[in-house]
Amino acid sequence: MSSFSTWEPHPPRYSLHSTVSQKKKGVLDLGNIKLLSTQWSEFVGGEDYTARLAHHLAKKFEEKHGTDLTKEDRVMERLRGFAKKAKEVLTANSETIVFMETLYNDIDFKVTVSREEFEEMCADLIEKTLEPVRAALTESKLKMKNVDALEVVGGGARVISVQDKLNQFFRKGVSHSLNGDESIALGAALHAATLSPMFRVRSFNLDDAYPFGIEFVVSGTGDTAEKSYTLFKKGGSVGVKRFVNIPRTEDFHITLKYTDDTIPREFPADGRIAQFHFKNVQESMKDFSEALEKDKDAKTKVRIGFELTSAGMLRLHSAQASLEQTVLVPIPAEREQKTNDTATEEDLKTDEQKKETEQKAEEVKYKEEKKVTKINIEYDVNSFTLPALSEDQLKEMRTRMESFERIETARQLIAKSRNELESRVYATQSLLYDEEFEPFYVEEESAKLSEVLTASDDWLMETDEDPSVTADDYKKKLQEIDALAQPIKERKEEVNKRAEQVDACKSLFKLTRGLVAEMETNSPHITEEERNNLLNAVSSTEQWIDEQMEKQKATPLNQAPIVTSTEIQTQCAKIEPLTMFLVNKPKPPPPATPAQEEDKNAETEVPKEPTPEEPTEEHPSQSEEAATPEKDEL
Repeated sequence: MSSFSTWEPHPPRYSLHSTVSQKKKGVLDLGNIKLLSTQWSEFVGGEDYTARLAHHLAKKFEEKHGTDLTKEDRVMERLRGFAKKAKEVLTANSETIVFMETLYNDIDFKVTVSREEFEEMCADLIEKTLEPVRAALTESKLKMKNVDALEVVGGGARVISVQDKLNQFFRKGVSHSLNGDESIALGAALHAATLSPMFRVRSFNLDDAYPFGIEFVVSGTGDTAEKSYTLFKKGGSVGVKRFVNIPRTEDFHITLKYTDDTIPREFPADGRIAQFHFKNVQESMKDFSEALEKDKDAKTKVRIGFELTSAGMLRLHSAQASLEQTVLVPIPAEREQKTNDTATEEDLKTDEQKKETEQKAEEVKYKEEKKVTKINIEYDVNSFTLPALSEDQLKEMRTRMESFERIETARQLIAKSRNELESRVYATQSLLYDEEFEPFYVEEESAKLSEVLTASDDWLMETDEDPSVTADDYKKKLQEIDALAQPIKERKEEVNKRAEQVDACKSLFKLTRGLVAEMETNSPHITEEERNNLLNAVSSTEQWIDEQMEKQKATPLNQAPIVTSTEIQTQCAKIEPLTMFLVNKPKPPPPATPAQEEDKNAETEVPKEPTPEEPTEEHPSQSEEAATPEKDEL
């Protein structure tokens, strides 16, 4: 299987990887995939083909106009955009015309590029395509007959000559069952979901291979020289640990490096990754000195553990000084459980026999066991690949990240504005061809709108991938279209909305008149004047609507409406509060009966008080009672 993926030296490029997968019993087991080999080249990706074509266009421009565009970064960026489109067109066509409006100094440039011409300028790149393929087959120790399918993804795989080259080499058709723009991202997402405990996915085991070889070099002593050992071999599995036992009693260091045949291109020539300095080895061994004096067979060593994670990250996870001894450990005596029978037999034994049994029980048996004592060793790391960043560098990187975020936000806004403009252009163009909209615009409006739409469509094509275009530019074009198209849409929408609103008002008027008729019979507390005022308001509103609708019928549909549905709704809304006022008017209390009147008068009658003009007479009985002294209570 041959696939394209991203490799990121400086500047970033697309690289060709050749990967061979294994089949079992003639059926590809997607649940268990083993990676046998990974090879790549940083110089035969889709971006390299685009760069070749862009320089070809610059050369054609120089031949015709005498200006070297390769020195103009902004112009070359535009050329790469045109070259990328031309490359994609040549995948399905034998030739294409590249037209670049105002490419440089307001000069329009047009050139024809054929597929044959494109393949000729990229011949060396096409030939290099097979180099990593051959290397992958060699490393995996597979023969051509063992390869059942060839799957290609990525920009470079779309080049017809690349596909032909692979077909000739493998003598079988190239498969395009995977979406080249999505397969790498989807595969990474599936693998991440498999590793994560947060997702439940079907069993999918990937036995990945590490494309580099890692070895470690132990520093020498006075009597011994440096020694190099293989830690992880090229093509080995990831997600594994390796432990190294080093017979040292003094401080030393270990250097990790790539093997000579797998040093990445951007690494130093010596391939060094990191160096670990183990500091307290000698002090740790002193703690073992007493045990070594007592036990001459005891052994000391330094045990270091390395891990190659499933993500291909190399780390040192443990470093310990250890003392290994052989010690005698007592074997616990087995005690017999006494039953009723054994107790009877024990009682029958003589004193001499009992004493002999007790002596045997006191004899202790021993067995040999290995005892390992461990002490953690401190170490320092000196990385040759990722040096520590200073505060100034961190500050600069944060500033750059904030700048990238602003740029990305602006880019997303521009993309959203562009998509909105494109959608509006296509939707409005279909409006002009819709028979339902034809009565709602005049010929002058149609011609002007069609002119603006054509100009906007051409502008979109010309400014595709133009970094100078901003979101405001797209919004201005959008507003220009809406200023012409919106009145036409509103006229059509008003026809339906106006009719619906008139029907709603008519229903309201009918309901109100029915309520007024019921009020005359069932609500005598509502006066005739109040009922007439409501009916007059309904009649005047209805008359206004009828007059406006008569004027509207005489007005062409392609003209501004005489009356809108909103205006009709506003007039009708005045009737409802008048109606609700009468509906909610409280009834007066019923008149009182004669009996209720008498009770009311009795409750409210107050004794008449004497006035100064009419002095009251004093009765003897009343005066005597008042003069009688109170009697003592017995």
